[in-house]
Amino acid sequence: MESVYGEEGYTRSMNGRLSIRPIGASDVNGLEASMPTGPEGRHGTHLEEQERGEVVYLVAHLGSEPVGHLLLSWHRPNPEEAPGAPADRPHVSEFGVRPDLQSRGIGSKMLMEAERRARWAGATELGLSVEVENSRALALYRRHGYRVVDAPPFVYTYETMGRDGRRHLHHEACVDMSKCLAPWDKRDR
Repeated sequence: MESVYGEEGYTRSMNGRLSIRPIGASDVNGLEASMPTGPEGRHGTHLEEQERGEVVYLVAHLGSEPVGHLLLSWHRPNPEEAPGAPADRPHVSEFGVRPDLQSRGIGSKMLMEAERRARWAGATELGLSVEVENSRALALYRRHGYRVVDAPPFVYTYETMGRDGRRHLHHEACVDMSKCLAPWDKRDR
């Protein structure tokens, strides 16, 4: 795996095909077209949040095509949604890989890049929430060392935009998971 540091941050690429980097202005339209999420402009909103230093919005590209996204927030957004879960640690959310490309290692590589960036920022722990019935995601997180937090499950409500252009409201029973991160080492670049 080759690592390159540029103006937009680190890019990890495998055989020149898969790259994972923070969203740039040129990514927004492609993401909105290929992976719509929530209210229109959500990817653009995350770009603005990233420019303010509140988040890092990672985008996976296969060649030039966006195939995944992951939001790394420096503090848990909306901590009231998950009473009992720590709010003062970095948190992964809005994590998705295009369905036809799932189970090919893209999500694992995105999660490892989020962990690397959190460690680089000095975090010692990283959290995320997952639907209790999403066995594939639970298995992924467990393989990467995440454990369910000792807090009650909670209902997470969110909206997505379907390919049909209609908004869909979802209610999911979720649990919080957490992973202790090793300290940053300069060899981790």
